[in-house]
Amino acid sequence: MSPGPQLAPGTIAVQVGHETVVWVETTGALHLLDPMATSVLELLDGDRPLAEVTTLLTERFPTAGDRVEADVQRLALELVDAQVLRAGSA
Repeated sequence: MSPGPQLAPGTIAVQVGHETVVWVETTGALHLLDPMATSVLELLDGDRPLAEVTTLLTERFPTAGDRVEADVQRLALELVDAQVLRAGSA
């Protein structure tokens, strides 16, 4: 299996309540992730492809329905662009 996205080297994520604060060493940027983004980030461990993350989140948040796949894809791309994640296979 191809690796999935995971935290980029030099990135630190600290959960504060239901949110996560992420610091990216390479850019010096801080990011505050809401509870849904935190749920996504928790699952992006490098072993799971985005499709598996989408399936797990659909089971965890059934009321989100069809939005989950698009939201996960969009968030993953944004986090890769912000250098929070190192890209993997989708």
